[in-house]
Amino acid sequence: MRRLVAYVLSLVAAALCASALAAPPSDRTDRLIVRFAEDVVPDAARLQALSEPAGRTLVHLRSLWGGREVLRLPEALPLAEVEALSRRIAARPGVLYAEPDRIVRPLAAPNDPLYAQQWNLQPAIVGTGTAGSANVEQVWAVTTGNGVVVAVIDTGILPHQDLSLSVFPADGTSVVSGYDFVSEVQTANDGDGRDGDPRDPGDWITAAEALAGVFEDCEVGDSSWHGTLVSGVIAASRDNAIGIAGIGSGLKILPVRALGKCGGYLSDVADGIRWAAGLAVPGVPANANPAAVINLSLGSEGACGNTERDAIDAAIAAGRVVVAAAGNSAANVVDTPGSCPGVIAVTAVASDGSLADYSSYGAQAAIAAPGGDSSVGDVGIATLSNSGTTTPSAGTSTYAYAQGTSFATPHVAAAAGLMRAVNPTLTPTQVRNLLTSSARPFPSTEWDGTEWDCNRADIQCGAGLLDVYAAVLAACDAPGGGCAPVATYKVGGNASGLSGTGLSLRLNGGSALAVAAAGPFQFPQELADGTSYSVTVASAPSGQTCIVGNGSGVISGADVTNVSVTCGQTPTYSVGGSVTGLQGGGLRLRLNGGNELAISGSGSFTFTQSLASGSSYVVSVSAQPTNPSQICVVNNGSGTIASASVNNVAVSCAPQYYRVGGTVSGLSGGGLTLRLNGGNDLAVAANGTFTFAPWLPDGTSYGVSVATQPSGPAQTCTVNNGSGTLNGANVSNVGVVCVTDSAPPPAATYTVGGTVAGMQGSGLVLRLSAGGVTDVTVGNGGFAFPNALADGTAYTVTVAVQPVNPAQTCVVGNGSGVVSGANVTNVLVDCPAPADNGGGGSNGGGGGGGAFGPLTFLGLLGLAWFCRPQGLKGRERPRRGVV
Repeated sequence: MRRLVAYVLSLVAAALCASALAAPPSDRTDRLIVRFAEDVVPDAARLQALSEPAGRTLVHLRSLWGGREVLRLPEALPLAEVEALSRRIAARPGVLYAEPDRIVRPLAAPNDPLYAQQWNLQPAIVGTGTAGSANVEQVWAVTTGNGVVVAVIDTGILPHQDLSLSVFPADGTSVVSGYDFVSEVQTANDGDGRDGDPRDPGDWITAAEALAGVFEDCEVGDSSWHGTLVSGVIAASRDNAIGIAGIGSGLKILPVRALGKCGGYLSDVADGIRWAAGLAVPGVPANANPAAVINLSLGSEGACGNTERDAIDAAIAAGRVVVAAAGNSAANVVDTPGSCPGVIAVTAVASDGSLADYSSYGAQAAIAAPGGDSSVGDVGIATLSNSGTTTPSAGTSTYAYAQGTSFATPHVAAAAGLMRAVNPTLTPTQVRNLLTSSARPFPSTEWDGTEWDCNRADIQCGAGLLDVYAAVLAACDAPGGGCAPVATYKVGGNASGLSGTGLSLRLNGGSALAVAAAGPFQFPQELADGTSYSVTVASAPSGQTCIVGNGSGVISGADVTNVSVTCGQTPTYSVGGSVTGLQGGGLRLRLNGGNELAISGSGSFTFTQSLASGSSYVVSVSAQPTNPSQICVVNNGSGTIASASVNNVAVSCAPQYYRVGGTVSGLSGGGLTLRLNGGNDLAVAANGTFTFAPWLPDGTSYGVSVATQPSGPAQTCTVNNGSGTLNGANVSNVGVVCVTDSAPPPAATYTVGGTVAGMQGSGLVLRLSAGGVTDVTVGNGGFAFPNALADGTAYTVTVAVQPVNPAQTCVVGNGSGVVSGANVTNVLVDCPAPADNGGGGSNGGGGGGGAFGPLTFLGLLGLAWFCRPQGLKGRERPRRGVV
């Protein structure tokens, strides 16, 4: 399996430490997407019928938009197999197409220790370390973004001291205005599936996880914080005396979480694209803040699929600019979705303007932007991160220096946002054309075997190097545009209701402003026109709760004076809902990451913690049920308290599924078949491990038996640990031991024989009938047939040929019976003497042939003598022959 590993570097204080971003096994998937015709209703029966052409049991997961349905396979299969069964499904009546729901991954490249230099934003000077810069610095005199929304579809986002202006309230604790589209609970890694909280819980992979299970073959590594890294490039705060500067500090980040541990599914990304564009997604609340630009620093190998093409086409048709990474395979092919029509695909260059050694390229590339390349000595792209290696480290904002097309892409997305800020009328096609027409030529570099040269005819890096300043000026000059020097203004308002001391406010996460009494207040710092602002409460007076009104917005040509801070006793409200389908024990729910509640059964629940009106709430699963193991998903789990208790949080629980298997040993024959629960057969050809195909719900009883024993040689296989109940894990300890059967002892055999008496002639042939016929020629005395018979065999002895010379008729006695544990020796063959038919006596008469034989001459004489009158006496009468 070919895998890509992505790396970033995190800077904590002055120390550099490495962090690896795991890539998923993108050449396998356990899902597919099926689109039905408009006049077809994809009901349960129709969906179930698709299992027949698939050759596997398909489970319906959820609906996408426009007749598209996501189905799960029993197990992950290579993409080639899923594509083959998709073609079979697509041939069904009423199906427009079917395709694999591929795994996509965040795109980043290997790194080396980097230096803290934002060369990518400085003026571009050919022949220096800024030749590959995006030439951003000058654009800040024209615009900083004016609140234009840029969606980052990625791993989510984290609070950061240098990003609160663009995403978070200044205290960094509230839920961001975005959405979590990761539908697989284990991949999501936050205790539930989809919800309104796009914060990044971490995507680390342990060595144990990579060996087996859901994350088998995923790359081992710490959490990447990839979405935060990308967001920092776009909109890190500027002029706040800390950290770094983003390309557009006045842009607004819309975090859309679609990637989790080991990546994410294409179907989740497609839903994220539609939602970011302000389009409807089944089961998801409408997006109140549609993005003008969508950043996709992710991708997978292969051509653009139907589902992602449809989602992107819809977003572009809605006026959204879609920007995607070209990929990090160093190959002449652009990854999807960068290869989809209408997408602005971005390649990566080093600080000297040469193509980064990891960057993909090709005819579908639109433009190149800074991505960093340590092989030429630059430090990569400085951006934002978190010090946590697995889960986020609360309140710890750090910086990273990263490389990859993942970080070239947000340069172009930010540029498109700034262009929309000065000219909102621009269409996606116009934005693309102005970006490419204003791009700088690639610097000429010599081909030395280690660097790519974008001036070569066989290496297509795009139209040129991104020039943000030139692109924004081109947008200003286009119809509908207009640029003017950026003015600066202050933010302030009025505080009321204070009954104590200790109120302090914060602007854009900066230094706190102490407010000693009710009345007007104003922050001393000035913000550029078009810059976003956010006022929050850093601390409240003892015994009071202070609420900010009109606390966020965008500077618009004047000082802000309408921020209101109202202090008083604020009523609190409860958060609760209902649980359905719960069978196991141990379910625990969590409110806002802290207050936990144990759930013992289905029914209603209410957290003990109450929240003030206006407070945000997030309900998540902190511990899933066991015995049986279940996956519980939270719906309606996030929102804002609105002067009423929340009672519509819905937690639905469904069984977790596991498989049964074990090990076969001693097998030397063929034809062994094992059976699960009396119905599912599995042919086993060799020793080693085996696993039955069906997935069974946790808590299900199972029984493994031998359906067919091996033969050639014949063996008897017995099952150990063959029955039990699934209990939160796959069963792998079923033992099947095969032993070759012993050869049966030879059956006892005996002969049949006896005695012949009275035979005067020759040629007597006796016949033994016992499963066959055996003839032997015998004489007077003992005899025995040569073939031995098995004990218990029935037999019959007869005369096959009578003796001759003289002729005799022999009679068999004791000629039939059953062999019974000994040789048969009592067969008696009696051959009486031949008959004398006339002759003998004093006349010397002789008879021949017996009473019914032919009459010889002497016999006739004897007969005449016998027929003499009875009066002749004194003569001895002839003896009659006896037959």
